[in-house]
Order: sequence, then structure tokens, then C-alpha cells
Amino acid sequence: MHAALSVLIFTVTAGFGLGFLGWSGMAHLFNDQYPMFAAIFIGGILTTIGLLASTFHLANPKNAWRAFNRFRTSWLSREGVFSVLLYPLLALGVLAISLDWLLAGQKVLSVLIALLSISIIYCTSMIYACLKTIRQWHNALVPINFMLMGLSSGALLGACYLGFSAPEQQSSWQILAAVFLVLALIGKALYYFWIGKPAGPTINTAIGMTTQASVKLLDVGHEGGTFLQREFGHKVATSEIMKYRMAVYILAFIIPIILLILIANPYLLLIAVIANYLGLLVERWLFFVEARHVVNLFHGDQST
Repeated sequence: MHAALSVLIFTVTAGFGLGFLGWSGMAHLFNDQYPMFAAIFIGGILTTIGLLASTFHLANPKNAWRAFNRFRTSWLSREGVFSVLLYPLLALGVLAISLDWLLAGQKVLSVLIALLSISIIYCTSMIYACLKTIRQWHNALVPINFMLMGLSSGALLGACYLGFSAPEQQSSWQILAAVFLVLALIGKALYYFWIGKPAGPTINTAIGMTTQASVKLLDVGHEGGTFLQREFGHKVATSEIMKYRMAVYILAFIIPIILLILIANPYLLLIAVIANYLGLLVERWLFFVEARHVVNLFHGDQST
């Protein structure tokens, strides 16, 4: 499947910001000394960059408002509504800390920010996981992986942030980030194993032939390329896929884990954040490229 750069930047950057806001909100609940003020700005800026990037993928931007009026049935609508609701909470959080409101009120806002941030990540994952026409997406590992990668990248960013702003609080975040990076690595490995198993519809089942007879497409019904082929027919060689998967493991997980365990220097943790971000961009690109829509069966693919 074609992977638009704007969607890659949206899901990865917003995931960083939302994961960081989620952990920061919970940290502020249990630790009065957590520097929440700057955390709101950092998480809010990253989330905003991601959300703005998503608008570049809109075919008809003037109709974007329609995505908000299907909250009961659409995960995209839920993602949009929750994203809009997040900003008043961030503004109230900044105001509460600036004016030194009652600490209990500040903590309530922090918890709401955390819950809403995590909810947005889940809604984003379910936009893909609910699509029955794409076997690689329609499974429980997709939301699990989105959540683990958002939480691990947010915790990694938090460890780096505290290294500069509150070094005395950094060590616990390093452990937290390392644990979730390991969990995210395991989740991603399980996902790659699962999508590699032959399953799902084939060109035989697509036309109702369940026997072992060989079915071959003789004519696709058109001479030129179509939107469906351009959007859903993009492929990469298996040998190349394996190289990109290895890059995901090394950049997104192994390098950050090693730096978290061995080094407490915030500048080197910044390198870990950058490596993780680049690795997740590759991971998200593979997420789209390896997806096979069932419509490909009617364009010559033997299976999805």
C-alpha cells in the first residue's frame, strides 16, 4: 500500500507527543515536583505538528469537518473529537500551574490530559485495526503495538527531558522507558511473525472456488493504471522488507535500550530519541507497505 509521508509524520510525531503527555500527566499525579509546565508545551507542540501533518493527506480539506459528526460509529471521528478536546485541557493545565491553583485541581487536569492522550493513540490505531479488508491491520496486535510504541517513545522522550530539567528524577524514567521499549520490541516481532503466516482470502476464495484448482487472471478490465492500483498496489521486494525490519529493530529499539541502560547523559539520550523517531518512521512506512488490500486479488495478486 502507498505510504504518504504526511501520515507517517502524523502518526509517529503525534505518538511521541501524546505518549509523553500521557506519562507526564501520571507523573504529575504522583510527584508534585514533576516539571509539568514545560512538559505540556513540549507534548502539545509535538502533537500539533503531527495533527497538522495529517491535514496534508486530505483529498478534500473543505470536507474535513464531516469527520467530526460520526462519533458513535467512526474511530476517525473519535480521534478528531478527542484531539480537539485535548487543547482546552492543555490550556487549563498551563493556566492552573501558572496561577498556582489548588494542587488537587492541577492533578485532576493532569490525569484528564493523560487519559485523553492515551485515548487518542488508541483511536488512531483502531482506524486501521477496524478495516476487515486488510488482513495485516485487522488484528489485535495493531492497537497493542500502537499503544506500546507511543508509550515507549513518550517515556524515552521523558527520560531525555528530565535529564535536562530534573536529573534527580531521570533514573526511574530510564527504567520505565527501557521496559516499554523491550515490550514494544517484542510486540513488533510478534506482529511481523503473524503477518508472515499465510492466511486470509486468496484469488480462489474471492470468486467462490474453494478447490485446489489453479485460478489465473486473464484480463484486469482496463489498460491503464487506476487509483486502487496506485493506492493499494505498492510493493517492496521481500529481501528489502527484511532489511527495513532490521533497521526498525536497531534504530527504534536496540540503540535506545542500550543508551538507556548504559548512559545517563541527557545529550546521548537525545540521540536515543532521534534514533527511536527515525526507526518508528521506518516502522510506520513498513506498516503501510506490507498491507495488502483484498482489492489486489482482482488485479493479479494471488493472495493477500
